[in-house]
Amino acid sequence: MNDVKEWFRTYYGPSNVVLVLAGDIDLRLRKKKCKKYYATFRRGASESSIGVDCEDERDAPQTVQDRVPQARIYKIWNMPQYGSAEADYLDL
Repeated sequence: MNDVKEWFRTYYGPSNVVLVLAGDIDLRLRKKKCKKYYATFRRGASESSIGVDCEDERDAPQTVQDRVPQARIYKIWNMPQYGSAEADYLDL
């Protein structure tokens, strides 16, 4: 449990937050609301990124059979790491 708590302290702090405001919002009201709700948070340690290595290539289709009343087809592709330029191009 201590490992889990440490992981959340490290990667779920205010330093790693993205705040999105959408809609017709007045600049002064936005600043006022952000200060009201978020000014008391302390910054905390800054982490550059979590090292993720997802190089699991699939050379051939995999087939799994089971006795079920409905047939299903799942199509799965390897994707670039989230946050990379290649992932942004894929989103476009």
